[in-house]
Amino acid sequence: AVVTVAFTVFMHICFNGGASVSALIKEILNSSREPYWYLYMYLGLLFILPVMQRMAKALSRQEMLILLFATLLVGGVVPMMEFAGFKVHQAFGYGIFSPYIGMAFAGYYIEKHMDITKKKAVISGICFALFILLQTAVSYKSYITRNGIDYLWLDNTRFITVTIPAICFYIAHLKFLQGFLF
Repeated sequence: AVVTVAFTVFMHICFNGGASVSALIKEILNSSREPYWYLYMYLGLLFILPVMQRMAKALSRQEMLILLFATLLVGGVVPMMEFAGFKVHQAFGYGIFSPYIGMAFAGYYIEKHMDITKKKAVISGICFALFILLQTAVSYKSYITRNGIDYLWLDNTRFITVTIPAICFYIAHLKFLQGFLF
């Protein structure tokens, strides 16, 4: 919270000029600086983290996999369907945990339930690279077919095209760190 407030106030004063109390409070509550979205998301995760930790400990391995499937696969594919011409009502997303929550649980699952061998780390690294190549190819095709408009649609951080490579990278990097530290 301190980091969020400090950066938001600093950026507001530098780029918006005045420092009225009302304007600062509004800016702190809803920063107009786009790159700070992750600070607000992180604060939200920290508020719910104690409940998530208890929930993670209480879930069986199978229940955790179902949660990951629902949050990452369903939650990461359904919003993408709009670009294929199949819009799912936005209220569907209200009843399902967000992919951000899913990624937090994925990290817990990886660290608690996965034995990360060198082979799994290499496969994860290859999958990461393949996802990045696929995303780049689709973005390029979108750029060509859409005349440079909205070609980065796959870059939505909730989409499976971002969450799955992030998880692959996380698995590979854990083994990489183990190689250096242990």
